[in-house]
Amino acid sequence: MRDSIISSPLMDENDAWLNKCNYFYVEWPTLLNKSNFAHFQMERQLRNYICGLIQSDQTDSVEYTSRMSEDFILKHNKDATAEWNITCSIFPSYSFIQQFQVSHGGYYYGAAHGFGYSKYFHFNEITGSEIGLAQLFYNADLANLTAYTLNKLKTELNHEWDDSISSDFFLTENYLLTHEGISFFYDAYEIGPYAMGYPEISLTWNEIENSLSMK
Repeated sequence: MRDSIISSPLMDENDAWLNKCNYFYVEWPTLLNKSNFAHFQMERQLRNYICGLIQSDQTDSVEYTSRMSEDFILKHNKDATAEWNITCSIFPSYSFIQQFQVSHGGYYYGAAHGFGYSKYFHFNEITGSEIGLAQLFYNADLANLTAYTLNKLKTELNHEWDDSISSDFFLTENYLLTHEGISFFYDAYEIGPYAMGYPEISLTWNEIENSLSMK
């Protein structure tokens, strides 16, 4: 693997505000073995996801800035468009599972704060197919595992956010496998208010070994 950095303006930086367009900085790892079918599958899915983010953000930016008057933009800031950073990172593989993270962050002009989120990808190193929780755990154990994870999260937060954590708590597909176990990562607003931050909850292999279908 090696990192390939791509700066991707949709148009000239100085003229972007006139057309209410986004400006993107994109970085993703390049798979060296292009002849490897699994590597080709992984890279294609990652690139398709990143291209989808760019297309979605472009639409959101047009809708957002179209509500601003040109006088307001000229008075306050010509660069009233959104600027985004998209970074794809590779993590050490675990067993036969290759892991990636796509981080996506930026700031709309006039917003109270910046906003970002991440999506984790897990691929079978042999086939290139994605591996989700449904493949990782026995389906019959997922409900119990979800309840266990929620209780552990509340305990680690000293029950400060008990009333704020969503009643629709779920096990996120944003997980990372390590030698210690599994960690679940939640974006802002996913299971609680923005002030709660980006919750993270980790379970050891001992805590999940009886639920694992992939061993």
